[in-house]
Amino acid sequence: LSVFFNLTSGLILWGYYRVCKAYSRTKDSSPEATASCIVAILQSLNILSILMLIAILINDNSFISKTIVVFFTVASMIFYYIRYIYHGENNYKELEKKWMNETKKFKKGILVVIYIILSFLLTLGLAIYSGNKKW
Repeated sequence: LSVFFNLTSGLILWGYYRVCKAYSRTKDSSPEATASCIVAILQSLNILSILMLIAILINDNSFISKTIVVFFTVASMIFYYIRYIYHGENNYKELEKKWMNETKKFKKGILVVIYIILSFLLTLGLAIYSGNKKW
């Protein structure tokens, strides 16, 4: 379990760094805030997917509501904003120093893109399935 957590945590951190780097090339006034919001939304989609899977497995969707979705999204945004903006070792400048000479950029970049696509597709698929399901 700790290997999985370390792998996903590193992938999320790398994703934040890459999104932040992409937005720093634009006229965005705060690429760090934009990247932390994108990471937070992806994490919220993952949490929502887990909740929908549980609802499907136990055949009860009463615990999933708009309030729960908004709560997890806002909580994730606050958590990641604090983690990446105010926490010294995870801010963009520190990550840039750490990964300036990274050799596996393409492979990790592909993993980040796959993660983003799968997060959206899994959530969308589960939402469609549970929306069509007769509860």
